[in-house]
Amino acid sequence: MDHIDYVDFPSTPHIYYNSHFRGEKVHAFYTDEASDKLLEGKTVKLEEKLDGSNVGIGFEYGQLVLQSRGHKLGSHSQYDLLKNWAEVMRYHFQEIIGETYVVFGEWMFAKHTVPYDNLPHYFIGTGVWDKEEGRPISTERRYALFEEMGIPHAPLLYTGEISGYDQLAPLLGRNSEFGSTKIEGLYGRIEKEGGVEGYFKLVNREFWLKRQQTQFPKNPVQNTLREGIGLSDLFWADRWVRK
Repeated sequence: MDHIDYVDFPSTPHIYYNSHFRGEKVHAFYTDEASDKLLEGKTVKLEEKLDGSNVGIGFEYGQLVLQSRGHKLGSHSQYDLLKNWAEVMRYHFQEIIGETYVVFGEWMFAKHTVPYDNLPHYFIGTGVWDKEEGRPISTERRYALFEEMGIPHAPLLYTGEISGYDQLAPLLGRNSEFGSTKIEGLYGRIEKEGGVEGYFKLVNREFWLKRQQTQFPKNPVQNTLREGIGLSDLFWADRWVRK
């Protein structure tokens, strides 16, 4: 069997550690001063950060490759539908992304910390890695790619410059576009010359603390699709597969 090189999407640091986390232990972060310097004069794209399982879809040697955080996708039952869906859609996806791109998204089937009851799909696109260029593609390019593939993307909340923590904090109080509770957080991209220069995130502190105190259950609660959308609707690209 050919060796598969799994793509580990770059980890994303928290910003405004001093103002937001106030001494909590986090893995990677920018201090307030470093955050201001990071964002100064930069145009950023802010999306809703979604509380799902990060997964990737790509192809190597003609094989469909499903992955999670740089490794082969696990065997947890929450991924059963994902594997079925991706297999049905594989020829349609392969025509679009070939072996050039790995499409990343949040698999939203199982509830983690934030519940969702208005999902347009269980796979929500969040990023695209260009293997030839060795970097993620711009928001405009990935949105166009998602549209061609027929998958929704994380809601875009803001485009522009960020003046500081006080501008970002109120956004954490808004409800998710995919549910009736507050958003998990904000996911930001600093873009330049058609690519992504940097990433950052700002997570609702209450959800972050709750996640540190709980383990993912063996039999998780299932999130809910939007009214009028059933499981069969997720397989809309079946019409391309049947050609």
